[in-house]
Amino acid sequence: MMNTKSRVAGVFIGLAVGDALGVPIEKKDVGSFDFVSEMQGGGVYDLPPGAWTDETATALCLAESLLVTYELDVYDLAERFKRWVETGENSSTGVCVGIEQKLLNFVGSYQRTGGFDTNSLNQKVRGNSVLARAGPVACIHWDNLDMASKIARQQSYLTHSSEIVAAASEYLVLVLSHLIAGRDWNFICNMPLKDDWPTEIELIAKGQWRHKTIDNLKSTKNVVDILEASVWCIGHSDNFEAAVTKAINLGGNSDTVGAVTGQLAGALYGLEAIPIRWFDQLLKIDKLTDIAMQMVDLSRSE
Repeated sequence: MMNTKSRVAGVFIGLAVGDALGVPIEKKDVGSFDFVSEMQGGGVYDLPPGAWTDETATALCLAESLLVTYELDVYDLAERFKRWVETGENSSTGVCVGIEQKLLNFVGSYQRTGGFDTNSLNQKVRGNSVLARAGPVACIHWDNLDMASKIARQQSYLTHSSEIVAAASEYLVLVLSHLIAGRDWNFICNMPLKDDWPTEIELIAKGQWRHKTIDNLKSTKNVVDILEASVWCIGHSDNFEAAVTKAINLGGNSDTVGAVTGQLAGALYGLEAIPIRWFDQLLKIDKLTDIAMQMVDLSRSE
């Protein structure tokens, strides 16, 4: 039976599944590869099948931090990012791969100064790994939307001082929170907007993506493209597998769009909807499952 706990676990495991499935076709253009529907590995980092990348690693860092601090402690999170970069902690293969330039800059600055220099950040909307790591915020705080919104923005500002990235993170966390609470996709398509969301995020929330075809979608480093493509794939599928395979086969930033779509599909359909053949192939599945179960226990649910 799908309940709140199944949805919480579905978000986190779905994130890792989507990330790992996207590995072999990252940075490839649509039409240049055969349709992917299995764990293949390879890709730009030559990873084994079932390996996941920076999306899941940073989500693990955030999940572990929130499990300890409940609300966001930026120093605790920064330390975890630093250990991931330096020692490969929370990676699938023991080595940090795929780290986004902004996050690398952030960790480098933190290593040098032990603090945060927000002036060095800029307003570009490139920075979609923030979206991919947002899942744990909803897993733990889904029943307190104000808290979930606040942490979604805070964890975004830590590495990206962009209002669009922050709003995209907030929107995704609110969608995931509503889905975990048991609300349906129709509710999501009509959920109330925040007054301060930039137009790009407002249009996605209002469902402008409905009028697009898959050929109009883009899988780039732009957070708006990733969010729109992920929501489109959920809106044009009726199960976990269909949504995630649609997403990763957009190529480009396939691991990120896979991770974001995997979170959404996990929240909508629950852990049991994730194909067992994918689940079984994930590297470090015991660690992922352990963190997922800790979040299930912490999130107040039936």
